[in-house]
Amino acid sequence: MNATETNQGRPLTPGGKVPSLVLLGLLCALPPLSIDMGLPALPMIGKALHASDTLTGLTLSLFMAGFALTPIVYGLLSDRHGRKPLIYAGLILFVLGGLGCALAPSIGWLLTARVVQGTGAGAGPTLALAATRDRLEGPRMGQYLAWLTMILNMAPVVAPSLGAMLLVLGGWRAVFGLLGVVGGVLLIGIRAGFEETLAKAATPPAPAPLGAELRRNVRLLWTRPGVAAHMAIVGFSAASMFAYVAGSPFVLIQLLGASPAVYGGVFATTASCIVLGAFLSGRLMHRQPTRSILLAGLALTVVAPVAAGALLATGHATLAGITACIAVATFGFGLIVPAASQAALKPVPELAGTASAVLNSFQMMCMGLSSLFVSLLFAVLSGLAMPVVMLVFALASGVCLLLVRGSRPTSTGR
Repeated sequence: MNATETNQGRPLTPGGKVPSLVLLGLLCALPPLSIDMGLPALPMIGKALHASDTLTGLTLSLFMAGFALTPIVYGLLSDRHGRKPLIYAGLILFVLGGLGCALAPSIGWLLTARVVQGTGAGAGPTLALAATRDRLEGPRMGQYLAWLTMILNMAPVVAPSLGAMLLVLGGWRAVFGLLGVVGGVLLIGIRAGFEETLAKAATPPAPAPLGAELRRNVRLLWTRPGVAAHMAIVGFSAASMFAYVAGSPFVLIQLLGASPAVYGGVFATTASCIVLGAFLSGRLMHRQPTRSILLAGLALTVVAPVAAGALLATGHATLAGITACIAVATFGFGLIVPAASQAALKPVPELAGTASAVLNSFQMMCMGLSSLFVSLLFAVLSGLAMPVVMLVFALASGVCLLLVRGSRPTSTGR
């Protein structure tokens, strides 16, 4: 077999038009927009549909469930059939789900539509990463991933304000209606401006059953040096960051007395730090080894919760002090994600869809575990639960980086 081909007969040499950063960025932004734009609408939804707080809260949980369960399917099928058809499928589901939410006559209808919407949103980040890997490699791929990380983390900054504005102008249905419209516009944009990135095989292999193909692909991911460890770094670092998201309302509002408006400002500040870290990570990948960037980011994500924990434990915690610690941690997270994602995807160009899906699913699972641990530990540790969980996952990321020390890149013919 030619050195520029994979086991599946697809060329490995990147070529063709680089996907539009705007289109890929919007695909990545669909999940956080869908989650955060709806947050201000929850009380209004409960009143309008005569639903309890528990049922209304399920509009978030069921969206997350739909989003978390589908990336593997999208990634695996896109490695077989191409990225564009699966992007179409995801966006069509997203549009139908959004319009279904906007027209929902009952809470049951709304919850069902949110599952459909989440199922469609699961295509976005997975296939955006896969398309990036198809066309780019090396520092340029890392810089593209950094821009996608920046767009992804800008969405939570603007989404709650946008959702609140829509509530004033058109009520809660306008929020979901706009999401459906955004999905439709993006569908048109993909149709007009997205060129298929997956190279076609000269002689396509006979398709294996999906279950067998998934097992084979995951086994290949596991055996490529550094892939699993760098995926774990992304997942554990995301869990460290999400411990702040889960614990911050209790620490900042209940313990330190921040008003909702001030809390929103703190949240926007820390999200902006992720954007700044990702921007710097993309620039550094042209000049510094990936390992050096990861070491710097991991050092910040370890030091910051230690400092926050010390302030809380000694009774010297202030809103400004804790915010500064969290800003340092989220900046470190911004440094880590593009560099570690690039290192995870680089050795597996022929499995970019599956690799992106595993990366996203593992990250989502780690974030869920982090939120659970923070909730359970609050009963024992009070405010210290947040920095403790942050520190544990940050140290786990550091252990994973030690596992790839000295590993050599696998030969992929590039």
